[in-house]
Amino acid sequence: MEFAAANESGGALGTFLRPVAPPLGARTAALIFLALAVGAALSPAGLFTVDEYFYVRAAEAFAEEGALTFQQFDVEGAPALDMNFARPAAGEGRLAPQYPSGYAILAAPFFAAFGIKGLVLLNAVAAAASLWLTHRIACALGADRHAAALAVLVLAACTYWSTYAYAIWPHMIALAIILAVIDRALASRDGDFRPIAAAGLIAGVAQSIRIDMIVLAPAIVLWLRLFCDGDTRRRSAIFLASLAPGLVFAASLNFLKLGAFNPFVYDNDVVSNDERAFLPLAAAASALLLSVFALDVRRIFRRLKFGRTRWALALVGVGALFFAPAVASLARGYWYSLVDAQSYQFLDRQTGIVRDQWGWLSFYGFSKKALAQSVPFLPLALYPIIRFFRGELRRGEALLLIVSAAFATLYAFNETDSGLGLNARFLLPLLPAISIVAAIEIRQLQEESSVDPFALARFALAAALSFFALRFATQGPGPLATPLDLYPQLLIGALLAAAVAVHHFDGGKRTGAMVAKIAALTLGASAAISATDFIKDRSYRSYVEREGARYMAAIPDDALVMTTRPSFFAGGATSGLSIAYPGINDTDRERAAIGAFQRAGRCAYAQGKEGRRWLYDRIAPGADRRTNPGLAVADLMPIPGNPASCPSG
Repeated sequence: MEFAAANESGGALGTFLRPVAPPLGARTAALIFLALAVGAALSPAGLFTVDEYFYVRAAEAFAEEGALTFQQFDVEGAPALDMNFARPAAGEGRLAPQYPSGYAILAAPFFAAFGIKGLVLLNAVAAAASLWLTHRIACALGADRHAAALAVLVLAACTYWSTYAYAIWPHMIALAIILAVIDRALASRDGDFRPIAAAGLIAGVAQSIRIDMIVLAPAIVLWLRLFCDGDTRRRSAIFLASLAPGLVFAASLNFLKLGAFNPFVYDNDVVSNDERAFLPLAAAASALLLSVFALDVRRIFRRLKFGRTRWALALVGVGALFFAPAVASLARGYWYSLVDAQSYQFLDRQTGIVRDQWGWLSFYGFSKKALAQSVPFLPLALYPIIRFFRGELRRGEALLLIVSAAFATLYAFNETDSGLGLNARFLLPLLPAISIVAAIEIRQLQEESSVDPFALARFALAAALSFFALRFATQGPGPLATPLDLYPQLLIGALLAAAVAVHHFDGGKRTGAMVAKIAALTLGASAAISATDFIKDRSYRSYVEREGARYMAAIPDDALVMTTRPSFFAGGATSGLSIAYPGINDTDRERAAIGAFQRAGRCAYAQGKEGRRWLYDRIAPGADRRTNPGLAVADLMPIPGNPASCPSG
């Protein structure tokens, strides 16, 4: 295999691999985009979470009004009701969503053209870009055409990338942006500062899409100063200066929306999302950034001779002693997010995370998977980590590892649960790096060990069929449903990790062939997990779309619905329906909003069990429940005081 190692500018600590595979041609890229666009057109328009409801409303508001806040109520005298993820804003009946407003601006043309389906199409476009950039980065790391193509295939078919390719969440947009920053950073060199300036501009603007994009700043600077040659201080300064316009843009949007000139605003009542909880991590990242910028860290790094593992272990040990509680907390966060989601311990943070009758954690009704429970080929990333301790880490690999570590640390720090989902969606930025490393390592193992690639394909197919059958056989509730969903892949992943360790110490062709075959098994298992997650996601979105249609058929288009499930009503909300949460606002304020609707001749309803409880506990405590059975076609309770023209049962 043509892996050509070379140093940049005469001997960097980390080497990189000269690209030997051509980038994807325009025809191939166009076919990928076309396939994803067709998939978007055929995709259900149902929402997966409440987050997506607010993304829809934000895109709608900017598309139709050029506004950063959306109209919750359009009835005179109806005060806006806080919805946790969106707060009352300037203007009667308006809410300001917590999410960065850059998404609304980017998504507005897609919404204007295609409605909610347009937001799905936007993610499909970003998904196509992420595949193209993954291939491009793999080439920059020296992958031949087979390894580069395999990297794209692994990302698309063997990770949970596919779950978010047709979502409304902006995770796929963020992924494409991250890959674009990595691509431009890899292209940077002395004498041509345009790529690193472009990386900074892209990373800065990304802050207005997702609040976590700021972790790219210390990651890129650390990589430049530690793994690159030349005037890296100047390149780092250009990168940081190029961040500024994007950060100012994000802060300006927050000022217009919330009155706070701050690029880091994320206001809701979820404990794990409190920005203040991340201040120690922000301080540590800032100190790291300043240190590596000011000091000649590469010279210090070389003198430590990290090729001798004992030096690194000693430093880690000393750090752990000084910061034992913080290190223990971070280790738990890593274990939860990277290895076993069942180890999550903060059950008091959100009501949707509970133990089922068999003692297993349920995340909003799903058995969420940690990273290794979704991609059991993760242990292949041990190879570049081993090269790091030997002082042989390639320049491009180093960037992938550092960026991945930055995002993993951010979400391990506060053990963020990542909300409703089938997998660790906040760790989506790690998937291309893992896929590229896996493809290069498997290709190299296959050639060095003379393993028949068709034999590896048969191993992968056998594992895929076995895991597919296992996962569909355990779809119903039961004491074994959760463990069978999560732990078989961890076992095969642990076997791969052990094989990598043996190969590290042995280095022989037989052990290399063993690693390649086990890796093929993990890829097959990952493909089955990816496919079943995709099917579950599509099925749930279709269910939400159907339920939404049932509800909307039962009530007027301009009604008020008090519900804990806004995702059912996104389509209606973009056509005049008004939505609010029951029970989280002052009762008098809720009654004022309901009364304003009813005086205007509009109907008001409570939906679901929580809505029914709220209605009879707070709004109409003296009402006879037997005389208000609700609408026959849906779980909707008319609120007493509705006009006579309102459907009532």
